Amino acid sequence: MEDTFIIFSKGSRAYLGQYVAVMELKFFVASFINGWNLRLGKETTEEMMNQAEYFLAFPKARECHVVFDKADE
Repeated sequence: MEDTFIIFSKGSRAYLGQYVAVMELKFFVASFINGWNLRLGKETTEEMMNQAEYFLAFPKARECHVVFDKADE
């Protein structure tokens, strides 16, 4: 599966900064999420969130309603 996900190319012409770029993306997502309180929306049920397939992990209903509340600082 990793061979089909080559956003930075492969081989001798691969992007040299790919590991730094991935690290920066993870840092950004973590710092963004840290400033919010997340909760499921009212329309999201437990049955909707059951896993439909085990190779690609996604909810059975193919949707997930998430509410972002600003975290108190």
